Amino acid sequence: MLGGGAVKWYRDGGVYTSGSTLIPSVDRSAPRYGDPDADKNPVTVSSSKGSHALKAIAGDDAKELAKDEAKLIISGNTASHGGGIGANGGVIIGEPGETQLSVNKEWAGGEGQERPESTVVELLNGGYVIDSAVLNAENNWSYTFTGLPAGGDYSVREAEKIPGYESAVSGDAENGFTITNTWVGGDEPEEPGEPDEPDEPDEPDEPDEPDEPDTPEGPDEPDEPDTPDTPENPDGEKLPQTGQPWWPVLLLSLGGAIMLLAGLASKRRYRGRHEV
Repeated sequence: MLGGGAVKWYRDGGVYTSGSTLIPSVDRSAPRYGDPDADKNPVTVSSSKGSHALKAIAGDDAKELAKDEAKLIISGNTASHGGGIGANGGVIIGEPGETQLSVNKEWAGGEGQERPESTVVELLNGGYVIDSAVLNAENNWSYTFTGLPAGGDYSVREAEKIPGYESAVSGDAENGFTITNTWVGGDEPEEPGEPDEPDEPDEPDEPDEPDEPDTPEGPDEPDEPDTPDTPENPDGEKLPQTGQPWWPVLLLSLGGAIMLLAGLASKRRYRGRHEV
């Protein structure tokens, strides 16, 4: 890519050849780039005689750098199954000639301090990020960028600052770069001292004796109730005397009834004698 920008290739669908035909057919069952079940890891194809459907992905900085470096811009180059540039001879993109660039990381100070297991180093060309690499103990904290256009304005930097360390870059593109991380996090923290003994609590005050309660006064003597007035007897009627015997009244009533019956019978006999 113009300017040396890194391009990563990803599987994008599938193609195959069948029989004696040289024109590949599209495998429509294969997932396309960006589908949920597509392979998200970049692939490297070398000396293959098979058919591959791949998609090139480059970073935004790499694309901008390619535009700045381009002397000829081809646009609208599309086709139903991809696009390309055809020529009767060879096509050279960019200036001929390639170079490579190495980068190495060193640690200064901070022995015993916690260090990251890996760091990311970015490769720049004229201020544009065109590639990156992971440095760790497995690759001895070093990496070599290859296939770069000759004559580029290359530099390197760490992608993120490492807490407690100051980063400094030395060297050049011809002889390689060295990134030195120097510990500046300060001295080891002091051991905390023994805590002070707490003060003894004060003795509580003795509670005051409660006052003797007052003797309650005796109750007043109740007043003598007034004698009720004798109720009046309306119309002079005597009230029935409860508790008196009632048998004389019954005898008198029975005698009166007998006399009344006797009088009625005598009257009937008298009328019978005179009517005859």
